[in-house]
Amino acid sequence: MHLTHPDAWHCYAGGTSAADDRNGYDAYTTIGRYMIQPVSSKHNVQRHIGYSVMFCNEKGAMTGGLYQPLNDGKITTLPHARRVCRQHAEKNSGTLVPEQIPGAHT
Repeated sequence: MHLTHPDAWHCYAGGTSAADDRNGYDAYTTIGRYMIQPVSSKHNVQRHIGYSVMFCNEKGAMTGGLYQPLNDGKITTLPHARRVCRQHAEKNSGTLVPEQIPGAHT
């Protein structure tokens, strides 16, 4: 399984600034955690405008600080956000942590 596969991601409520029916996602890899967060309009939280993509360098595997925006900080679609995460992980030799895949049996 790879990071563009929907089942590789944990899904949770998108937060107080997320539009209805919009969720946040994260996936754990050997180099750190990827996070995809919903973004709403500044003036209308019910107006979903896309997703932000972040890498959390919680394992200290890379330089650049703890939280690193991916996709140049631009808002994007969910499928594109997953592709950005997969490309970043492949470039940096990151693989999914099997026991952290939702529904995985260890």
